[in-house]
Amino acid sequence: MDGGFDIIDISHGYYMVSFDLEVDREKVLSGGPWMVFDHYLVVRPLLPNIVASEAKIEKTVVWIHFPGLGLVYYNSSVLLIIASAMGRPIA
Repeated sequence: MDGGFDIIDISHGYYMVSFDLEVDREKVLSGGPWMVFDHYLVVRPLLPNIVASEAKIEKTVVWIHFPGLGLVYYNSSVLLIIASAMGRPIA
C-alpha cells in the first residue's frame, strides 16, 4: 500500500477501514484472499445503513481439498466440474 488507513471496530466482528488513497481501497477490494492470524477475512464495500448486530454474510469463498484424488483427475476442467457440486468455482 502506498498510503495510510484507519480501522474502526463497529462491533460484532465487523470493522470499517478508511484508506487515504482510492488505489489502496481498490487493491484491497479486488485482491485477496486476505488472512489475519490464520482466519480469512470477508472484504466488501461498506453499506451505509449496516447494522452490525443484524448483518449476515450470504456468500463466502472456501478452499476445497480433495484428499487422495488420483493424478488422472488433476486437470483444471475436471477439478472445476467436481468443485461445482459445492457451488460456483472461481479457480
